[in-house]
Amino acid sequence: MRWTQRLRIRQLHVLVELHRIRNLSRTAANLDMTQSALSKWLAELEDDLGVPLFEREPKGIRPTAWSPDGSPARRTHSMNARRGP
Repeated sequence: MRWTQRLRIRQLHVLVELHRIRNLSRTAANLDMTQSALSKWLAELEDDLGVPLFEREPKGIRPTAWSPDGSPARRTHSMNARRGP
C-alpha cells in the first residue's frame, strides 16, 4: 500500500502544524503528543518517502522543498524532479 493511501487526516494535521510552528517540542505539546513520538513518526514518514520533509536545526525545524507547504506548483515541481526524466 502506498504511503498516500495510509496517510490519515490526523497525520495531515500534524504535518500542517509542524510546518506552521516549526518546532518539534512545541508542535508535540500543541497536539498532546510527546516530542519523541512526534520525532519518531516524522522520521518514519521521511524514511517511507525517501526524502527529508524538514531540516533539523538547533532551535527548530525548517521545511525542505519536499515539505507540504500548500503550494500545488511547488509540490508538482518537487514530485516531477523526484521522478526524473
